[in-house]
Amino acid sequence: CRAAKYRPDERAEMRTDEKRSLSSAEQIELVRQLFRAMTPATCAAVPETLHEDYVFELPYFPTQNLAGRDNYIAALDLFFPTLTRLDLELVKFYECAAPDTLIAEYRSYGQFVDGRPPYANHYIGIFEFREGKITLWREFLNAIVMAKSFPDSTHVTQSLQNSGATAHLEKPA
Repeated sequence: CRAAKYRPDERAEMRTDEKRSLSSAEQIELVRQLFRAMTPATCAAVPETLHEDYVFELPYFPTQNLAGRDNYIAALDLFFPTLTRLDLELVKFYECAAPDTLIAEYRSYGQFVDGRPPYANHYIGIFEFREGKITLWREFLNAIVMAKSFPDSTHVTQSLQNSGATAHLEKPA
């Protein structure tokens, strides 16, 4: 899963001698536990899955990266009241040669309190683990879908402008 840093012939040797802190099945179950907790009604269980040094990264929106479990929980406390519903569907898991890394493909569907159109996106997430907890969630998403759902969000608009992607957005009528 870190293939970009290695030549293809070196991939098989990449950190395979290291032991996993969690088995692949335990990693998958921990991510499932996190996703079950990621709703407005059940978010109190989220901290149980996250290491205190947890980092949440959005590579397309680097100003929104959050370091520290407490900072992430504070952000969720602000975000969840804007929703009436959030469904996360895990589609597939990909094991990695790096022993404490797992890749997940997933989808979201959310409904907002203010009545704006529902939010639905498709993601790839990279998860890293230590001491039986998630230490990193790096989320890759369709940034244009996000921008359409959060049109007044300055960080979304600026990130898209910097990438040149705003040409793909429809102008409001």
